[in-house]
Amino acid sequence: MDTLTPAARKLASEAPSFRALKQRTDAGTLRIVFVLGLPRGGTTATERFLYEALPFDAQVNEPSLLGLPDGSNRIEPVFRAVLEASTNATTILVKEVSNKVLPATIELWSAIARWWVVVVRQPRLQLESRLVSMLDRVDSGALAPHFTPEDSSIDGRRVTSTQWRDAWRRMKCERDYSQLGEGAARLCLLHPFCLWPDVQESILGDVRCTEMASLSNLDEAACARIVDWRLGWTALEKHLDALSLLEAPPDVTIVDFSSVQADGGAALREKLRLSLFFGASHTPARRPFEWCAHKERWDDGSWARWYGGPCFAHDRSAAIQKPLKAPLPSSALPPFLRPALADASRAWARLVL
Repeated sequence: MDTLTPAARKLASEAPSFRALKQRTDAGTLRIVFVLGLPRGGTTATERFLYEALPFDAQVNEPSLLGLPDGSNRIEPVFRAVLEASTNATTILVKEVSNKVLPATIELWSAIARWWVVVVRQPRLQLESRLVSMLDRVDSGALAPHFTPEDSSIDGRRVTSTQWRDAWRRMKCERDYSQLGEGAARLCLLHPFCLWPDVQESILGDVRCTEMASLSNLDEAACARIVDWRLGWTALEKHLDALSLLEAPPDVTIVDFSSVQADGGAALREKLRLSLFFGASHTPARRPFEWCAHKERWDDGSWARWYGGPCFAHDRSAAIQKPLKAPLPSSALPPFLRPALADASRAWARLVL
């Protein structure tokens, strides 16, 4: 632990599972590849492809998906999920999305994962997909009773001009979300992640609320900051800034998901096969792909409402698919997302162009 900064050592003191992982990685008995990227940016597709194509022993999909706060800190259960997956394993794959990873933990991840794959995506494609995944939770029932498919406003703020169910179906069919009102931004706040005290402290600087219903009543500035964080780009930039300050940063490969799609993931697979697996091509008998790292925290119904339908396509092939959509025009995004699009476009250009 001597190589960690004082702030990181303090966090590590709260996470015995992290310390156990670091002992193993320092001893050379465990290797971790960390996939980090934008929500709805191709991270899960990349994770599944790499897991099936290379001789990993195990994987952990988003150990940060902890559900509602339970009075504990987030750090220990996140790293405990990784430690449990590493049992009888020597090389594992861990995937997180940028909006779920707090910047303070980047140094901890870099201390145990020496190989990183950072996945970004063309902003208009990613923001459309991210918007849809957040708002599909209306139809899945996750946002009830705060907002249901029969509603059209929340707390007096317009979401759609007509009943949600029909309006949302039409918007998705036409790929035109420009008529979403300011209330739609409030719907994007309603998530268990946003209720964790350390999450609010990281995004807002202090704790503002502890109940889901109170999230939609935050002031305009707080609402904008949380929505911006949940889109993923601001979080990812903070993570990359934190990596740049490390004395011994990990080996980071930044890929644009459209490029991964273009060659079916071949270039990324070969880079890891040669650098990490020394050219090995066999795949061991190992556990099936695990979607949920914290089954004890989610019942089947809650998981289906929050993630099973809106986020993870369990029946999709592990092969990387060719691009199916062209980026939509910026005018098709709702007004509350357009400032984020401008920022995301600048960040994407810096990273991949």
